[in-house]
Amino acid sequence: MQTIDKAALLREAQTLYREFNSEQKQIVQNKQIASIYTANRWLYLLDLLGKHDHYVDQYLAKTPNLKGYFIGFTIFYYFLMIFGSGILAGDFGWGFLPILILWLLPVIPWVWYSTHSSTRLRRMDLANYFRDYAYPVLVHLREESKPDQSVDLKVFMKNVSQSKYRTGIPHLKAQEKTIRSGVEQKFYECDLMALKTQLADGSLIDYQLSLLIRERMRYKRKGNKYKLQVRAVHQLVVAMPKKQYQVANSTSTRNRHLAVQFLEKEKRHIFKIKNVAQIYVTKTAYKGNYYEEYKKLDALLGKDRVFAVDTFVNMLGEAYRRAKPQAT
Repeated sequence: MQTIDKAALLREAQTLYREFNSEQKQIVQNKQIASIYTANRWLYLLDLLGKHDHYVDQYLAKTPNLKGYFIGFTIFYYFLMIFGSGILAGDFGWGFLPILILWLLPVIPWVWYSTHSSTRLRRMDLANYFRDYAYPVLVHLREESKPDQSVDLKVFMKNVSQSKYRTGIPHLKAQEKTIRSGVEQKFYECDLMALKTQLADGSLIDYQLSLLIRERMRYKRKGNKYKLQVRAVHQLVVAMPKKQYQVANSTSTRNRHLAVQFLEKEKRHIFKIKNVAQIYVTKTAYKGNYYEEYKKLDALLGKDRVFAVDTFVNMLGEAYRRAKPQAT
């Protein structure tokens, strides 16, 4: 029964991928979005991508990742070959060609692994927050905007563990490094999503979602302690036209999770709103590698409502609660 389920999931994923246009295939390959379309156009693109990624996730959940086993087998095999080639050539009289074939033998399982359906789908796997958060945000903006209003959208779909442990990923930036009295701290900012658009009332929206990651290593005689702390940072700028709105509350507020700042411009009232929420924290003994901790973070980000659309809606509502329409 499990094999039938996996086969059905694989067929669904392959069928949806064949329906992709060139742009959607490019998104899957690059694992990021950066373009300007209407909200309806974005929802069409993300809807098909989300369905495909859902089937990919379900299939991979039923399929073990064999890459580690292949690497271990290859290392062990070549370790034996290094010490065994001389014995085969000397004591057993093997010629050059048979030994060469033995050296190339592991290529066969690697070719099978690289072309296997699970490997291809694993390369297509996208971070899930784009369908659990970016899609609902666009649905809300579609209701608040004109039908032909464009949305400048950027969504980074790589998993955080890939960004952290692979070079050349631009959206994971080291911010600061401090060392003090046996404590070493590193800060990273991981951009996830950014959008700019204009609402039907003329208000300009500039929104960003990022992760603020702090690694702390505490050096002790009995063993080093490692702490990983991750916060989700939502930043929203709402610029309301003065012709339509006047300010009802211009007081800047700041608490542990929410900060609101008001600025006055020539033609617009500016509200800068920042929401910070801790989504992940772990303390563990240092094991020489943080990769497993980041894999746990990836799994957390793949769950529903880690980034609730209510956060975006409430931040937008906070700006409008501080303004009122101009008297006519």
